[in-house]
Amino acid sequence: MSTDLPSQHSENTHRWFWLPEDPHTAPDIMDALRRRLYIFSLLFGLPVVLLVWLLEFQNATHNPAFNVLYPALLIVLLGTLYWLKSNRPLPPIERTMYVANAITFTVQFLTIRSTPSSEVILLLVTAYLLLLANTTIGYLMFGTRLAGYLNLGTFTLSTVLCSVIITQSHPAALMISATRLQLSVAALLVLIHSLSWYRSIYTRIYSERLQMQLELYTDPLTELPNRRAAYRAIEHLLTEAGNGTSGSIILLDIDHFKRVNDQHGHPTGDSVLQHFAHLLRSSTREQDTPSRWGGEEFLIVLPATTLSQAAALAQRIRQTLNTTEHDTVGRVTASCGVTTLHSGDDLSRLVTRADEALYRAKANGRNQVVTSQDALSTALEGHYLPPATSMNEPVT
Repeated sequence: MSTDLPSQHSENTHRWFWLPEDPHTAPDIMDALRRRLYIFSLLFGLPVVLLVWLLEFQNATHNPAFNVLYPALLIVLLGTLYWLKSNRPLPPIERTMYVANAITFTVQFLTIRSTPSSEVILLLVTAYLLLLANTTIGYLMFGTRLAGYLNLGTFTLSTVLCSVIITQSHPAALMISATRLQLSVAALLVLIHSLSWYRSIYTRIYSERLQMQLELYTDPLTELPNRRAAYRAIEHLLTEAGNGTSGSIILLDIDHFKRVNDQHGHPTGDSVLQHFAHLLRSSTREQDTPSRWGGEEFLIVLPATTLSQAAALAQRIRQTLNTTEHDTVGRVTASCGVTTLHSGDDLSRLVTRADEALYRAKANGRNQVVTSQDALSTALEGHYLPPATSMNEPVT
């Protein structure tokens, strides 16, 4: 039987199942959502722009400026879609879309003077729809406050420009219809701003809650999951075992850690703990949970892992620790107790077996790996009486 575990990671890429999301990944999640939103909008918007251009082209009184404007806009939109589908950075293409839309609706407003009165309202509807699209992009790019100022300024200037041109070039009755349209757009802008404000508040509260949850389950010194998190990981392991999945745990203890604190001081002791935590992170898989169990004890929860595989991992960790000297202390060693899930296990029984194996590793001279199967064989021979184990130690 193979004792190899699936690939390990040299960096901390663990995604703890008991956290909905790591708050540090929130920007990546938001970028992915924005990217999908832009792609969906473009897939809908491209046919619309193409249709508007064709209708404008068939219009006998169409403005020649649109012969350049709409094809240029289509090229920009197609390039934007390609950029987004290629998973390239969002900010450059967002700025491109923002500027392209702004140029388009500005040209449309400027052509009101030469547009027949019967078609001005349709032109205004198209221009204001682009302005609303730019408003949405602005809130996604700049945040609520800055985007609010930019969009208010854009709407005010566009409305003033539109009103002046209509007043000078078209019948007064047309201004009434234009004003109704402008008031409707203003109401939509207020709604979009309110939704953006609500989104920013919700995102902030959600991120704060995730941060609190992360702190609740994280050891502040080593930045590993703490004992509370390890309990949850073990309970999850036991639940999965009911579905026929194997699983194991390793309990590790740094040898002679009190001597380290006494000889080198507690700051150096903390550094040794961090050194060991980094080794555990780099030696385990994404689905594993290396945790600080308490003091100088650490525990690794290993889903879908047999006893022999877990023992092999423990040996690799022990050997790596032996050959990776600490800058101040020098050579550091650890003892490991390994056990695997048995039928009828609960949290207490599983951890007790690992603790008994760890006790045997200590009793045998430290700096070694002992499995629960080894410890049981020794006990049956009458050479070993395991200590009583308490599960009521405080969470760290």
